[in-house]
Amino acid sequence: MKSLTGSKLLVVEDDELIGMILSTILEGEGATVLGPYKTCSEADAHVGSERFDGALLDVNLPDGTSFNLARVLQDRGIPYAFLSASDAADVPADLHPRRFLSKPMQGAKIIAECGSLVAAS
Repeated sequence: MKSLTGSKLLVVEDDELIGMILSTILEGEGATVLGPYKTCSEADAHVGSERFDGALLDVNLPDGTSFNLARVLQDRGIPYAFLSASDAADVPADLHPRRFLSKPMQGAKIIAECGSLVAAS
C-alpha cells in the first residue's frame, strides 16, 4: 500500500460527521484533504482549479448523484472511489474501473483504498 503522505485527496460527502471522520483519518495518514464538499456543484467548482491525486465520492448528494463528477475525473485520469450505503450495482456501467466502499466503513479500509488511488495516479 502506498503512503498517503504528501498526497491530495478530494472528499465529497454530504454528511458532516462522516466528512469530518474521513478528513481526520486521511490527514492522520499525512494526506491533504480538499473538502469535504457537500454537493456536486460545490465539488465541481473546485475540480477544475485544484490538482489532486484521487477522490472519495459519496454517491447520493443533495443536488444529485456524483456520477457526472466521476466521469469528469475519469476523463482527467484521476482515480476515484465511491462511498455509499446504496448498492454498487446502481453505479452506471461506464464508470469503470469501479471502486466502491460500502458505508459504514472501517478506517483501515479507507486508508488502503486511498493508498490504491494514490498509487494509480
